[in-house]
Amino acid sequence: QRRVHGEINLMKAQINVAVRVRPLLESEIESAESSEAMEIDSVHNTIQMKNKKYHNVHEYKFDKIFGKEASQETVFSECKIPELINKVLEGYHATIFAYGQTGSGKTFTMDGYNYSIDEKTSKTHIDRDPSTFGIIPRTIQYLFEKLPSNKEKRVYTVSFPHLQTYTDKIIDLINP
Repeated sequence: QRRVHGEINLMKAQINVAVRVRPLLESEIESAESSEAMEIDSVHNTIQMKNKKYHNVHEYKFDKIFGKEASQETVFSECKIPELINKVLEGYHATIFAYGQTGSGKTFTMDGYNYSIDEKTSKTHIDRDPSTFGIIPRTIQYLFEKLPSNKEKRVYTVSFPHLQTYTDKIIDLINP
């Protein structure tokens, strides 16, 4: 019965698409067109893209929309990542995929770290503030909190490749 219930739940929503809108950059704020180009309706989960030059509007609907004020915790919980991890612990496979143009906020949403490069040594410094932890550190924490409480006698193997493709280079984000 548990298996059937799980399969029914999986069939209800196998793929969900969420959009997170990052805050505008200073240069975008200075350009009045940027702030007027997009209208977010988080009640109906729609985004309207307006093009003043061609006087047209395109509306897009998503499963969930997060505005610039959304916290990392909100994104994690409202994207139902804990439920997804629970399914992984039952033996299902799962993928969390971030897509967008450079500078759109994918890395911050996924890992939440603030990166800086020391100009003298060229070494990368990572500020790991738990309040800004993104989907990946929260998922790992949740996963390992749930593993010991699993009452069934199972053996788990956890592997976690975390790679980013950027300007034709593959970067290991676990060990930069």
